[in-house]
Amino acid sequence: MTRSTTAETVVALVLGVLLVAFGATMTEGTTSQPDRRASSYVTHRAGARALFDILLELDARPQRLRAGIETLPDTERTVVVLAPSEAFTDRDVSALLDWVASGGRLVIAAGVPEPPLVSAFHRPVLDAVGLRASPRSRPTRLASIQPDAGPDASTLLHWPARMVLEDVPPGVRVDERAGPAAPLVTTRSDRLAARVPFGGAGGEVVVFADANLFTNRHLRDAENTVFVVDVLLERERDDGRVVFDELHHGYLPVGEREGLAAQAARRLWTTWPGRGVLVLVLGWLVLLAGRGARLGAPLPEAPRPRRE
Repeated sequence: MTRSTTAETVVALVLGVLLVAFGATMTEGTTSQPDRRASSYVTHRAGARALFDILLELDARPQRLRAGIETLPDTERTVVVLAPSEAFTDRDVSALLDWVASGGRLVIAAGVPEPPLVSAFHRPVLDAVGLRASPRSRPTRLASIQPDAGPDASTLLHWPARMVLEDVPPGVRVDERAGPAAPLVTTRSDRLAARVPFGGAGGEVVVFADANLFTNRHLRDAENTVFVVDVLLERERDDGRVVFDELHHGYLPVGEREGLAAQAARRLWTTWPGRGVLVLVLGWLVLLAGRGARLGAPLPEAPRPRRE
């Protein structure tokens, strides 16, 4: 290869390594980059550790799920998915919906994407129940609980929601087991939370437009704690069993996060920096193929130079 080709190759590889490292570490909790996952392990203001501790103080039975939904022993519990920061596979979505259709209860809150620092992976689950979380130009704060929706409608909420719930656009496939969505929390013009009956065994999906209401930062505002606890513990047959999904925040069954290499490999196709790396690598391979030696019939030998 020529010197210019070598230089271009080195630059592309260095840039690719930097992008992969950035994509793999953008959710790591460090001093310079705080952990912003809505995980029940995280004490940062974007985490949900306070909610887990409150449930413990109320003698509920909160748990953490670090494996597939199929590992749960039964459906007598409420599974909580807060702003998942790891992608759902098709198998994950199928297993989760089958569990709900068998009588389970799912509370899922959408994540607010903030590229390139924060990615959101809630869409496959929300699409399956016919809802989609869409961003607002400005956060809304005046939210009210619908009468006869379950929780006390007089509970005062302070919810700086940056997303609202809308019906999925035409052409999006909705699971046939999903019933019509009933509003739970609304503003004057938007839905912020809704209930969706699912399946014929009493299953239910409760969808929140974003997870701000559950976070350490906003849980203590107004009467947010009262409302959130009422929603999580309202089904009597669950007997206080609330299961926080930590698998889709990157926690392994042993309770530790995946290593750098595993995170980087997965983010190659689940984040735009990773996909950028793949495009760079593909472009480099095309460039290399175009400038490299080609196999084929040998060229005829050049004639020997003649003396003048």
